[in-house]
Amino acid sequence: MRIGNRIFPYPALNNNIELSDFRKSSTFSMVVDLTDKGDVYRTKNSIILKNIRYELVDLYLQGLLENHLAKAALVVDCSASLFRRKYDITDKGEDIIIPIHLLKDEVHVSAYVYTTSLITQYSSESFHEDFKDYSFELEPFSIIAIDDGIKFKVNVDEITDNKNTSIFMIVKQDDLDSIIKYENGDKRINIYLSPDNYAHYETLKDESTYNNEFFSMLVIPVLTNCINEIQTVVNNEEGYNSIDDIIYNKSWFKSVCYAFEKETKKQLTLDIFKDTNSFELSQIVFNYATSRGIKDFCELIINGMGSDINE
Repeated sequence: MRIGNRIFPYPALNNNIELSDFRKSSTFSMVVDLTDKGDVYRTKNSIILKNIRYELVDLYLQGLLENHLAKAALVVDCSASLFRRKYDITDKGEDIIIPIHLLKDEVHVSAYVYTTSLITQYSSESFHEDFKDYSFELEPFSIIAIDDGIKFKVNVDEITDNKNTSIFMIVKQDDLDSIIKYENGDKRINIYLSPDNYAHYETLKDESTYNNEFFSMLVIPVLTNCINEIQTVVNNEEGYNSIDDIIYNKSWFKSVCYAFEKETKKQLTLDIFKDTNSFELSQIVFNYATSRGIKDFCELIINGMGSDINE
């Protein structure tokens, strides 16, 4: 949430001096520790807003905070991934950890102070001269201090761009057995094909016309099994206590989370994951390829029959 040049019907303290209704001696700012390169801290699975806090120089607003008439909050907003979350912050500093799979492209982090109760006499000597003789009545959740903060980028990992190559690795095995096997790996799911099946795969893999059929016959059933295996571990409480735990052990699962949130506009939490049918979730990940494959196959048969008749 970036407030920018929004105008309020009462004085608000803005980190942007040109937009502030307070005297220059009053300041409000969001502070976060950054790396030597001026970036937020990152791990393989997370963005860390390190030691994030606010700094406020204004006795009147500080009094509202100390008397629990106001609170300071932080908003992390990522329009590309539809992620938006509010966090309470203080002037003491704390680390806020955000799973990186929830973010994509540009991310905005801003802070503000808002009222928590009705304030009937909002008046301060810190107000700009234009407001020094005025008193205001503020409703709860009125924003009274603003810092539009920082922005940073989360690069789009190939795992969210190409699900076929990122979730799966198709491997040719020496075994002539026609049974297709798979391995639920840490980084990718490996699918093992006999030499004959692998040759067919090589012929079709670049033919986008048959993608839905390929996905519905091969990758969706395998993904369903792999998701079901993870759900079994979760339901038995054998080690996965959060979605982050799953991603830490199965990094390909990031694609599942991203696809679910993109389609449903909801974050995939552990409780939702427990109750979601694994086959249905697999179809979401691959853009309903099973239903699309049935349609494509039907059209292929009909068009083929039509061609034979015409000939």
